[in-house]
This record gives sequence, structure tokens and C-alpha cells, in this order.
Amino acid sequence: MATLAREFSQQGHKVDLLLAQGEGPYRATIPAEVRIVDFGRNGVFGSLGDLVRYLRRERPDALYSALSHANVVALLANLLAGSPTRNVVSERTSFREAKRHLRSLNERLVRLLMRVTYRRAYRIAVVAEAIVDELHEDLGLDRSRIVAIRNPIVDQGLLDAAAQDPEEPIFAQGRPVILAAGRLAFEKDFDSLIRAFALTRLRHDAALVIVGEGPDRPRLEALVRQLGLESHVALPGFVDNPFAFMRAAGLFVLSSRFEGMPGVIVQAMACGTPVVSTDCRTGPREILEGGRWGKLVPVGDIPALADAMISALGEKEHPDVRRAVEDFSVSVAVQRYLDLALG
Repeated sequence: MATLAREFSQQGHKVDLLLAQGEGPYRATIPAEVRIVDFGRNGVFGSLGDLVRYLRRERPDALYSALSHANVVALLANLLAGSPTRNVVSERTSFREAKRHLRSLNERLVRLLMRVTYRRAYRIAVVAEAIVDELHEDLGLDRSRIVAIRNPIVDQGLLDAAAQDPEEPIFAQGRPVILAAGRLAFEKDFDSLIRAFALTRLRHDAALVIVGEGPDRPRLEALVRQLGLESHVALPGFVDNPFAFMRAAGLFVLSSRFEGMPGVIVQAMACGTPVVSTDCRTGPREILEGGRWGKLVPVGDIPALADAMISALGEKEHPDVRRAVEDFSVSVAVQRYLDLALG
């Protein structure tokens, strides 16, 4: 969303970025031309009244939102405001896989509200073709209003950032580095990755770096200690320039239980880094073209993941994975998002 706001503004559109809470690591990437509207709330649902008042006052041509709970709030606010604004909502992950792993009352409530509110969306953008079928079949939505758009990921800024040196000491140790990135949470299944890495080390003196932050950090750190991997695994948290890590890594691994269209795979491939990924329902198979550009393994299969990592580290030549991600250019995706609401 930060990328879309920046690019819309550069094309001459007036852009407001609406935030429940105006803080976080990406705020520094927002140009001065984009007005930040900070509702100062603890969560997105707490911003509903603020958003209703904003829509009544500003009456924007289009309102873009992403993630299910934010989409529900955006659609409810537009209804309550009686606004003519065109709502474009974006689903970022597999609807069916996420449904299988609902763990809280709030998540279940969002699911129920999606069935009611999504019918009011002007258009629905999804990140993978398979999600079009899921929303059409499971929510009964008109297929003609659902559009798959590649994430706006690859631009010159990414490539320039990748050319820098990674600020992580483990890269200077001379061992091949396996990299993963994402929220330290259930859906990413970094537990399986760490266990698979322990098996990989029986064949390769490698290191593992997992970039990201999240609620599973204490448990993952405990698992690293339990397996005696403290000197071989780094969890540096959120980093300003993960692309330097990607370029310097010998292998990028996605271990997720489910995804939408994992941008980290695309980013790693844009940096020229070989990829191993779980074959979760949507995303990896589409990006890797069924295994043409990287190895796919079953979700949760620790021995298979270890075997794929061992094999990838042992290969002397890899396909030029940069060729596979040309459709993820920022310019292409941004224009498609503009056309969706304003075309």
C-alpha cells in the first residue's frame, strides 16, 4: 500500500494514506506529497467512526484497502457514510487456507462480515488466480468483479538496495546463508524451517537467517536453543534493507503453511537468489511455474524441505530466476490498480 500511495502520487493523483495508527517502519518511505491521516486508534475496527467522518467530508473518488479486516471496515464505513466512493478491496492470501486456521473470535467475525460486505465492493483485487475461484465459489461473488493483479514489487529501488552490503555479521562468516523472511507467526511455519535446517547442517556447514518480527519469536528462539543452533541461526528482527540480505544469500526458503502471492519469493528472485518453497495452495507454484524456477515441497514435510535445501545448496548452476518475475514490475501493477477504480 505504501508503494501504491507513492506511485499514485507521482502520477499526479491527490493521495491520502489512512492509518489506524500513524507509526511503523514503512512510514519513512511515504513521500511528503502523500498526506498521512492518522486516526490514532489502537486498531482498524476502532477507526470505523473516523473513517465514516472522513468519507463524508472528503468524498474521495476511490478508497483502496487491503487485508480482510480492513476491507470489512472500509466497506462498512462507505455504507454508513452514504458515500459515492468506489471501494477497491484487496485479498492478500488464500481464503480457504486462512479459513482452516481461524483461531480467534475476531477472525471468525471478520469471516461472517465478509459474506455481507464484499458484495458492496466496486472491485476486488486478489494476488493469485486461484483466489478468484475461491471468492467466487465460497462467497458467491460475481467473478467479473474479481481481478488478479500481481503485487507491485520489482523496481530499480529494490535492485539498488540489493547491491548494498548486508548489515548482519553472519554473512561475513564464509558459510552459505539460507534466508527466510516474514512475520514470525503460525502461517509462516518457521518451526519446520528451523528443524529442516538442523537436518541440512548434517550435510552443509550453512547458516540460517530469518528476517522479521512477530509473536512466535520466544518460541522460535527456544527451539533454536533446544537444537543447539545458536551459533548458526540469526533472527535479526525487522531490517531496513532485506534486499541486501537476499542478494548475499545462497538460498531463499519459504516454509509457509499458506500464502496469497508471497512477495518475498519475487523479491529474492529479482535479486537473482535461488528459491525453495512449500507448495502451499496459492502463490509459490504460480510464481515458480510448477517448479521450473525453484524447488517445491509439501507443506509441513520437514525431511522433504531439508532434502530440497541440501540439493539446492549443492547445485553449481541455477536458472536465471530474474527472468521469471518481470510481470511483478511496479509500473505494471500500479497501472492496473488505477484502472480498476478509475478506468
